[in-house]
Amino acid sequence: MFSFFLAIPTMMAATFYDLVKSSINFTSSEKYLITIGCITAFLSSIVAINFFLKYVSQNNLKNFAYYRIITAIVIWGIFYLRF
Repeated sequence: MFSFFLAIPTMMAATFYDLVKSSINFTSSEKYLITIGCITAFLSSIVAINFFLKYVSQNNLKNFAYYRIITAIVIWGIFYLRF
């Protein structure tokens, strides 16, 4: 959780730098939508991190490992069959 909070200022600075560098002029409604999106992303990430930390403290990561392996096989299969 601590590293997540340390990353917030860096991500915000990089975002603002990119916006200034690309000289994008937003309307007030676009600024409102960007603000709502940032707040929503921040809150949902806090909820997800808290859920994951609580889950890991009560359970092991065996189910997570199975999930990752199955997901990798499915994605590999999609790309393999597609190309």
